[in-house]
Amino acid sequence: MLSCSACLGCGEDVLRLGAGPEPATVGRVDSILLREAATGALLGDLADGVALSIAALASPQVSLEAVVSGPVASVEFVVDGKAGVEVVVPFTYPGDTNGVLDGFAAAVGAHAVAATPFSLEGAKGERGATVARSFTFVE
Repeated sequence: MLSCSACLGCGEDVLRLGAGPEPATVGRVDSILLREAATGALLGDLADGVALSIAALASPQVSLEAVVSGPVASVEFVVDGKAGVEVVVPFTYPGDTNGVLDGFAAAVGAHAVAATPFSLEGAKGERGATVARSFTFVE
């Protein structure tokens, strides 16, 4: 046992086992959700390789949301090679205007999305693990 050197004189003994793990400075992307942009309605968790019918959508405008855990200040999305950074929760692509989701056209064909969390706004600071999904829109 060691005596506490940082306390205010309580006199309690403290067992010090070592430094322990460093606290995480950036969280992670847990999943990527697909939403209808006009209503915000959840269409589902975007599973890798899924095929989605455009005809089943109420509107062809969709939005993606990165669900995160831990400290995340921004998420960089890359969708079909086009990058965008979101700094406000919920982290969505292509973003939102005053809480109303912006959308992108659900075009027939193969698509790819990658979402990367960052510890600071503007996709700066520590970079977390990227979560990538491929998906296809069919008629």
